[in-house]
Amino acid sequence: RIALDDSSLGLPGSRQINRPAGINLFETDPEGTVSFVTSDLLLQNGIHFTLGGTYEVTEGLTSIIDLGYRRKSQDSVNNNFTLVDTDLDTYSITPRVNLDYPVGNLFGSAVLGMDYYYAEYESDRKNGISQVRPSDSYDAFQHSFSTYGQATFPWKQNTELSSGLRIQSVNTQAGHLKFAGSFATKQVPLDDTSTQWAGNLGVNHRVSDSVDIFGRVGRSIRVPTIDERISSSARDATTFELNTQTSKDIEFGAKYIDPLVNFTTSAWYMKLKNEIAFNSQAVAFGTNVNYDPTRRYGFESEVSYKVKKDINLKGNLNFIDAKFDSGPFRGNNIPVVSPWTASAGAIWNIWEDSLNLSATWDWWDRKYLENDERNIFEKVPMTSVTDIKAYGKVNLVGEGNILWTLQANNIFDEKYFTYGVASATSANVFNAFPMPGRTFLFSVGSEF
Repeated sequence: RIALDDSSLGLPGSRQINRPAGINLFETDPEGTVSFVTSDLLLQNGIHFTLGGTYEVTEGLTSIIDLGYRRKSQDSVNNNFTLVDTDLDTYSITPRVNLDYPVGNLFGSAVLGMDYYYAEYESDRKNGISQVRPSDSYDAFQHSFSTYGQATFPWKQNTELSSGLRIQSVNTQAGHLKFAGSFATKQVPLDDTSTQWAGNLGVNHRVSDSVDIFGRVGRSIRVPTIDERISSSARDATTFELNTQTSKDIEFGAKYIDPLVNFTTSAWYMKLKNEIAFNSQAVAFGTNVNYDPTRRYGFESEVSYKVKKDINLKGNLNFIDAKFDSGPFRGNNIPVVSPWTASAGAIWNIWEDSLNLSATWDWWDRKYLENDERNIFEKVPMTSVTDIKAYGKVNLVGEGNILWTLQANNIFDEKYFTYGVASATSANVFNAFPMPGRTFLFSVGSEF
């Protein structure tokens, strides 16, 4: 498999809202962000190549290996001044085996494997579009090796246990060359190796033909990427240090399934250490940091209902309470997290695969602005958006299919924003990033 991409994006800017000064550019001039499109640009191209093979060793035992290469090249211009030229190459090899095994008159399954990833990162930064030599140059390398296993085990006729374990070792090396004209803080070279583990234990019990109950406990990790380490500050802005994010969580819930109705609901609790987040106050232009310990809990519910053979309704409702568990912001809400979210939709299969019509409504509750760990600014307003889409495919007998889509997003032309950044120095001053109004999209593709 090979995939290529090439894009040129104009990046819209923000609209300042300054309550004390009576300024609200989001209301009075939301399209003023268009001026940023000509001066804030992102050019990106890449290639993604994978080659894999499967071999059936014996009945119930299959070996699989995948080789991969991905290159991402980005050039960005910020306000017609700062230029960033970044190349990221990633190589991977991921062998594994799948095993199906009998347990009495039942069957279990297991996956055993290892992953190896090697990434090279180069980024040159220039202060001024006419500058020939970069003012800063960052180089980094990352080796990641992990072994893992995941298994399901039928305990009884209606009860299934599952467990998994992953051990991952990551070595990261990074350096910074600082030249004349640089405004950046010189960063100390990094050569760091860390080993972490993730695991889970779960149980699923079938109460009846229609009802299942389930539970799970686990520990997960998120290793910081090379991109996130550049200008990170686990201790201060002079290092590439950024700790691995870890979480411990528990979840339990139930499923109901019959020919007309599918319903799933679950409740969960999560404690996190070293949550990776962006902090615009940390240094002049912001940086990635590790939060003090945080905790989250909530529930998720999803339902679908087949009204008729060709009409399906669906909906979901989610709640999350996310707060700092210690540190100077203990008890405060974590920014950019909506406590409540919901969606509803319908799909009408008008003419087999040739013509389908769908409508979706999404709603978000209010949430605190980015950079408002103190919870003193006004919140991002709640909003809802409705989209409709017609789509289908035309069969070219023996020659594949033509795929088509006609889509209208935000059909009621709502004026809204879902993200904003609070000022680090002034109360009641923040930047809002407007979302698109009503837009239309028509696309045609093919499959062979």
